Amino acid sequence: MNEMLKELAAKRFNIDPAALTPLTGGHSALVFGYSHAGQDRVLKLVPPDAGIKRADFEANLDWQAYLAST
Repeated sequence: MNEMLKELAAKRFNIDPAALTPLTGGHSALVFGYSHAGQDRVLKLVPPDAGIKRADFEANLDWQAYLAST
């Protein structure tokens, strides 16, 4: 993914693109950290052709929701 997609995603979620810090471990995704309202957040961009099965993607979302709740 290129810089333009990162900026489009940031705009979609009302994030200043300059506030996005690249994080490691995204495998086929781009993962960025940022802060919002005093809380650390993560923006994960997964390309549509990443080959991830829907069930795996949903399991990942569940895991992220669990982590956010702790």
